[in-house]
Amino acid sequence: MDEKMSGAQPIQAENTKINFKEKLKSAYSNHKRLFKALIALVVVLAVLASGALALSSANVQLALMNAMVPDEITHEQLGITFYSEPNPEYDGERAVLPYICYYYENNDTSGEKIYLDNGVYNNGASKVYVAAGFGLASLPTIRSIGTAFDVAAAVAAVAIVILLIYAWYRSFKKQELAKKEAYRKSHPRH
Repeated sequence: MDEKMSGAQPIQAENTKINFKEKLKSAYSNHKRLFKALIALVVVLAVLASGALALSSANVQLALMNAMVPDEITHEQLGITFYSEPNPEYDGERAVLPYICYYYENNDTSGEKIYLDNGVYNNGASKVYVAAGFGLASLPTIRSIGTAFDVAAAVAAVAIVILLIYAWYRSFKKQELAKKEAYRKSHPRH
């Protein structure tokens, strides 16, 4: 009796696999657009996940920050234009600024660069935190990027809701047509 039962189990497992494959094929044939939309959604989510993973790298974060910091700002009260450039000594862990601040004597760019110690300009009468000024000058860029992400998230959410409503409508429509067809078959006209 054990031999019969052990012989029956693989057949039952094969039937289950066949039924699952048939159900999967029929589900795909009935909902091709939905499956394609879900595949597109999975691809978008994979791209977002890989982007988030790439952004977690310190080198990428540093490159993005250096891209957002303006090349120059002008202190209107002092009349000095300050410049920034990426700091080659910055490694993300030490207390060193990610960019170097400097200016030219009398705003003459043909002269020698005068580097600021820790991004602070001090002429004795006034002390100006130039590095903070560069950080504040990059805020509009950061805000616009945040706004773009908010708009993209809203558009994605609306698209998903529309896709779900459309999928529900298609499914409902197919069920209604199947009910009508079943009713016509059960109640033929004479």
